[in-house]
Amino acid sequence: MEKPDEKLNLPTFNDLFSQTGGFGRWNWTLIGLCFISCILAAFSHLSIIFTGYSPPFKLAGGGSEEFDNQCGTTTIGMGENYTYDNSLFSNTVVSEWDLVCEDAAYLPTLTFTYMLAIGLSNLMAGALSDTFGRKKLILSMALIHIIFSFITWLSPYFWVFLIGRMFVGGSIHTIWEGMFILLQETTPRQHRTFTAGMMNFSWSAGTWILCFLSYFIRNWRYLHLAFAVASLSLIPFFFLLLESPRWLLVSGKMNDAVSTFRKIAKKNGKNLDEELLEQSLVQFQNEISMNEKLTLKEELGKMLNTLKELFMKPKMRIRTVLLMPTIFAVGMGSYGIHFSSKFANLDIFITNILKSAASFVIILIFMFILKHVDRTKCLLSLYIINGVVAISFYFSPSGARPVVFVLAQALFNGNYYMVDTFITELLPTQNRNFGFNFLETVSKIGSAIAPFIVDLGGAIDPGIPPLVFGSILILSSTSFLFLPETRGKPLPQTVKEVEGDPGVTIVGTLRS
Repeated sequence: MEKPDEKLNLPTFNDLFSQTGGFGRWNWTLIGLCFISCILAAFSHLSIIFTGYSPPFKLAGGGSEEFDNQCGTTTIGMGENYTYDNSLFSNTVVSEWDLVCEDAAYLPTLTFTYMLAIGLSNLMAGALSDTFGRKKLILSMALIHIIFSFITWLSPYFWVFLIGRMFVGGSIHTIWEGMFILLQETTPRQHRTFTAGMMNFSWSAGTWILCFLSYFIRNWRYLHLAFAVASLSLIPFFFLLLESPRWLLVSGKMNDAVSTFRKIAKKNGKNLDEELLEQSLVQFQNEISMNEKLTLKEELGKMLNTLKELFMKPKMRIRTVLLMPTIFAVGMGSYGIHFSSKFANLDIFITNILKSAASFVIILIFMFILKHVDRTKCLLSLYIINGVVAISFYFSPSGARPVVFVLAQALFNGNYYMVDTFITELLPTQNRNFGFNFLETVSKIGSAIAPFIVDLGGAIDPGIPPLVFGSILILSSTSFLFLPETRGKPLPQTVKEVEGDPGVTIVGTLRS
């Protein structure tokens, strides 16, 4: 009877992390690295607001002294057709390559391709991370990000700049995603809410730093030089980052897992019970199916099977199909509003600082609301409120537009946070990672389309982009009428559980 008792008394994974020092210097070091990844992601994702600013222009060599935004009928050469008002920015990618008039569509193409690169990285990151490990993926992407940050800065041609941005965006998003997973896997359970909150704060901090840099650096090329120099802050990752012990165990690397726990304990100034550690890890490894460690080809095959389950099983198909428009709409609106900053009738720098601060406050409020209100009712109500606020921008007088704009942006970000939380509660454990990444890709498709609505629709009327984003959000909110409530319910573990429990919906409650 001794062995079963010993097995029963062995600590959990969470207990082992607590033994290494709980939340010590190592964890703060990891948060510091996550902070860097979030700041660089904010730089990359949002910098086009400033570097892609479209200033007033006039024909080069024309008789007009006013910047009348009149297009010419002849082409001299890219960057030589028009003269631009440089009172706000001395040079942007628009003035560098004449992205106006017949070439105006090239500007939203920059963000369209950038978001598609992020969407592709969302789909591939999970399989690559599970095959090669969190650390190797993060470090390889860090190298790519550094290289292409400098290529983007030095871009002699528009298409070099476009391709460089795709690699910059895909790589930093993969780093951010990998760091988030690593942080959650190496943090004691009781501290995970705090660490997730720190990553949200880091994004806001990155937005504020971006506004600060853009205010003092008004030339897009010099600003990208600053981003390239900032990318060198990824170099410490190569010396400080440790692999996830959980992944090492799943991969059958027992000795490496033991070594990692020792390093974490040493950094935290703690001494481990070596014998108990090895016994526990052996037990954990015995409980893990070794079939979970797959080759990249097998991981890709697993992805296809998971995709089939999302759409082939009746209840799973209903959940997936209903979630797609909700995440598409909020992905389009949250980034589209970012890109619409130039229409807010307020200084572009003040606008972005205010909306970042408002978003941070709204998310804190929404975190509180989620604890006390049913998810579906909450999301349905807030999607409609958000949509109405965005639509009201179109009808608001110019003096009220800055306030409406900042509120709409904050609500979009808050709803993005809430629907992401809801998605993880709807999908079963065996499909959650890929299902979440798949829906995030759908979101980024919306984000990729948004710049065309902003630049082409905004050229007709600045109120059109928020009007479109708000209308689509309200239409998508109807999905919450048919999605099951998740508050207070355990997370589903298998597809079989989902298929056997349709759940309680708003429509179902009204009918009964």
